[in-house]
Amino acid sequence: MPAGTPYNSFVAPYPIRVDEFTEPKSATPALYLLTHTHSDHVTGLNAKSFGSIIVCSADAKEMLLRHESYRTRYLVEQKLQHENLRTYSHLKAETIKIQGGQLVHADTRDLLRPIPLHTPTRFELSNDDWVTITLLDANHCPGAVMFLIEGSRGAILHTGDFRAEPAFMSALYRNPYIQRYLAPRRSPTKDAAIVGTGSPTETLEAIYLDTACLLKTASVPTKEEATNGLLQLMNLLPPESRFFINSWTWGYEDVLKAISRAFSTKIHVDRYKYEIYTHLSDPFLKALVTRDSHATRFHACERFDRCKQVWYDDPAVVYVNPVNMSRAKWEMYLTETNAKLERGEILSHLLVPLARHSPLPELQEFVNAFQPKHVVPNFLEPKLKGLDWACMPTMFGPYMTPGGADTIRAEVQAAGIIDNISELNEDEVIEDVAIANLEGHHGITELAEQWGDDSGEGFEDSRTGGKVRKMFAFLPKGITLLVDRAIRDARVKALPAAYIESDHDSQSDDSQRRITAEAIFGWHNGTSVTPTSSPGTNVKSKTSSPVVPGTSTVGQFVKSAVGTYPSPPNEMRSKAPIYQPINRNGKRSMPEDDTGGSSTVLAPPIVLRPSAPMWRHPVDGSVSPPLNKPPFLDLHNILEERDATSESSRKRAKTSHDQSSPQTSSHKQIASASMTFSKHSQGSQHRGRPQSSGVTRNDGEDARAASSPTRHGSPVALKTPTAVQSRHRPSHVQSPQPKSARRIERQLEKAERQNISRKLSLARPDLVASRTTREQRTLE
Repeated sequence: MPAGTPYNSFVAPYPIRVDEFTEPKSATPALYLLTHTHSDHVTGLNAKSFGSIIVCSADAKEMLLRHESYRTRYLVEQKLQHENLRTYSHLKAETIKIQGGQLVHADTRDLLRPIPLHTPTRFELSNDDWVTITLLDANHCPGAVMFLIEGSRGAILHTGDFRAEPAFMSALYRNPYIQRYLAPRRSPTKDAAIVGTGSPTETLEAIYLDTACLLKTASVPTKEEATNGLLQLMNLLPPESRFFINSWTWGYEDVLKAISRAFSTKIHVDRYKYEIYTHLSDPFLKALVTRDSHATRFHACERFDRCKQVWYDDPAVVYVNPVNMSRAKWEMYLTETNAKLERGEILSHLLVPLARHSPLPELQEFVNAFQPKHVVPNFLEPKLKGLDWACMPTMFGPYMTPGGADTIRAEVQAAGIIDNISELNEDEVIEDVAIANLEGHHGITELAEQWGDDSGEGFEDSRTGGKVRKMFAFLPKGITLLVDRAIRDARVKALPAAYIESDHDSQSDDSQRRITAEAIFGWHNGTSVTPTSSPGTNVKSKTSSPVVPGTSTVGQFVKSAVGTYPSPPNEMRSKAPIYQPINRNGKRSMPEDDTGGSSTVLAPPIVLRPSAPMWRHPVDGSVSPPLNKPPFLDLHNILEERDATSESSRKRAKTSHDQSSPQTSSHKQIASASMTFSKHSQGSQHRGRPQSSGVTRNDGEDARAASSPTRHGSPVALKTPTAVQSRHRPSHVQSPQPKSARRIERQLEKAERQNISRKLSLARPDLVASRTTREQRTLE
């Protein structure tokens, strides 16, 4: 069975395994069933060690024993290999024993046990444990069947892959081998039909249902409607047109039959298809195929090695491709294509919506016909982590016997689906095999994606996120909340990685840096920032998109990492001079206040950078005054402010020192000589470490140190922007600040500057280079 089939493909409660022939992990099957020969249903049959009995249809046996890989078919067609290597020939082999030149024993090993349709057949599972198996047509592809299993533990219907269109259901209602399990039609009135004792009707214990198209909620055209619409379009094309019918897998034979009947012609096929079709039980299929490529203008030959009549580069060839399409889209496609052909346009592609699986409306009608006790999915999409299974109680509960939905819920809970919800990837693509196997000229993919159900709506249908959103209508509320939270958490976790992986080929102009800073601090109202507009990178996309709930903008991400930067008070925002530069003294003159006087204020820790009179928004182009802009973080002004603060503190400390211990003239002369010596020797010494005089060295003072505010009762050595000064002490007085303390102080000062630089470089990357230069110059 396809990947994701529950219960390891066993049909509980019987030890019967369907469409899975690998080594079982748990119990050993007593019997194997094969519904049809598509590649996803014969897993494990190519192993030579397989030796169990397989029940299938007669056509499935013929197709299986004659199966050839494409490599074998190509080598035979090119006459590079004379023997046809059958993939599953080991399932039926003859053993001959010769002794003394004479045949002693001859035996045939045949593991495939075909059963005719509508013929109940008994099989022994173990001692005194028998089941009766009846094969029913599945309307999927040649040889595809459903299995009705009847035994002591109840009746089970396994659909395999099937198409329960209206014509199929009409035939099913008239089938005498299944009628006893059909549920009575529900009366529209409250008076229900009274079922007497000893009723010949029974209720199915379970239906193992084909759920490949479980999430297709729209109605699809019947096979007859699809082929009739295709013939209508083909009749409008020129009579000399040649057609290539892309029957890339078994199951599109209805298209070949419809074309053959409508145009009274045969269909050219390759050697492999001809051998398969002519050995099936369908007499019409045997008669409509031919190996003569010149006898018809309709071809369904090997698509990887076509005949010359429909060669790859021939522009006169019209390609017919099957796709998945809803009934509404099919009607629109017919109307639009008819109009094009009537206007005389030349078309090279035609689509036909021939569905081989039933969508949800047909599945619900099929389940309602039987009203079983239980419904088990034959297929679960692995990328949905079992959520499609969790939808089934809501989808089929009303069409089952009372308590059936609770049985499915219990199985879903036991399977641990909730534990796998966190592994959902909403961007993972769920491939449409019809789109993946298209054939034709340039533009066929765009045409199929325009009209096809799985790709026509982009993200909503072809990705896991779109499938999950469709399932919200059927999932329980608790699981819906868990799924929504898991998707939102996955988006948030992916945000930092997206910013880190962005490129760094940034532009150097100021406007580009301004746009980056604006993106960081969220000045664009109602828009989200793309990963390429992360701090310090080139903003390649200036288009805005709505903010997705549960996600964070770049500004929120950066603010959470470096802290929230305050804005100026309201009274300061209303005054334009707030945007003027700070003077060298760390102050700025404010305009006249309400009383008519002027005020002078110290600069706040975060100041505003001068800007243009008007400001243009980088996204929508709107122009607005700069008064409402958040403050820019200016490293140059902050460094000047620190220097000014240090100078002011130095003066206050010097004044206090002079008043407490006045210096003598000799002491002033020594200090002056020390300053002079330091000025002359600074250029020849290491940067930032000028040679000091012997007096200063013995005194424990560095020649470049200046007085500063005291810390823990000791003065702190800091720089001065003008001259190097030193407080003189006699040589016999021990310095209150040893070299180790000054070294620690300098390290703390350096760490503080680096912390400021790290925060501000996120907002103003253009100041990073100039910041380093100013800092080095200041330290010198």
